[in-house]
Amino acid sequence: MDSRGRGLAAAAMLGGMDIIEALLKASDGVVTAAELRCGGLDTFGIRSAVEGGRLAKIRRGTFVDGARWAGLAAWERHDLRARAVLHALDPDGQGPYALSHHSALVVLGVSHFGTDDDVHMVRTDGVRGRRANALVVHEALPEDQVHTTPAGVRVVGAAVACLQVAVRFGTIPGLVSTDSALHLQQTTHDDLVAARTLFTARPGRRALQATLDRATGEHESAGETRCSEVMLALGLLSFERQVWIRDLSGAALGRVDFLFRSRRTIVEFDGLMKYTSPEVLRQEKLREDRLRALGYEVVRLTWADLDDPGRVHELITAAFARADARAA
Repeated sequence: MDSRGRGLAAAAMLGGMDIIEALLKASDGVVTAAELRCGGLDTFGIRSAVEGGRLAKIRRGTFVDGARWAGLAAWERHDLRARAVLHALDPDGQGPYALSHHSALVVLGVSHFGTDDDVHMVRTDGVRGRRANALVVHEALPEDQVHTTPAGVRVVGAAVACLQVAVRFGTIPGLVSTDSALHLQQTTHDDLVAARTLFTARPGRRALQATLDRATGEHESAGETRCSEVMLALGLLSFERQVWIRDLSGAALGRVDFLFRSRRTIVEFDGLMKYTSPEVLRQEKLREDRLRALGYEVVRLTWADLDDPGRVHELITAAFARADARAA
């Protein structure tokens, strides 16, 4: 056992933790096989920890907190996976690696959509990229494009990562991430324009430019960005975003995602309906009843709806017709 392993073992005993718990705590839920062995575990002990659910294996020699992993939804796991792979390649955070693309964005709290499960990173030492075992290392970026988060994770800046997503995965993924980053004030339009100069290759140029042209930061979620893009593509153009609705006394009933004011129709994105508590659902129903009492039609769109633009068109135009009939 090396000095780090002895130190962690001692700390674990003093704090009432075993070595696995101590190692996971020291690295925010990620650990390597080498660290586990330094802490005194052999191959059998590591295998037992995986089989017992204490550890979850991400790739060869790379593990995360099993309980934490099991409690995450599929779309929430990329953060832990990305940090685990980066930690395995660069345990001290001093090497030439940095997370990129959506792997950087999840660490920064920025939304992503339409990407993959691979961990994406860049090197800053000029070494060529490679791809292996759910890891994609891209062409080098200058060191001045890399930042270290307060938690010690090396990532490319949000502006660069958003444009990387656009170039690799297309306009809609690029817009989702860029809208999110702008809304969260993780980047600015000036940052994005400056980052544009790093992308000189032809592949992905059209998606990159469309992302720069159309991202506004007005949308609060990936679903809202997709709603907006689907409605625009359908020719449903006359909507306002993030509008406060008030009753006849002037009291605020809440802010809605989209309002077709002249058609008295509200469109809301509802991506988490099945995860919502009964009380929240009841409050939403009461809110909708109040909106309808004011003469509005309310359309709720889900992820499944957004995958079927024809259904979106049908739902919204039917609401227009109901609102028109009510006003007649």
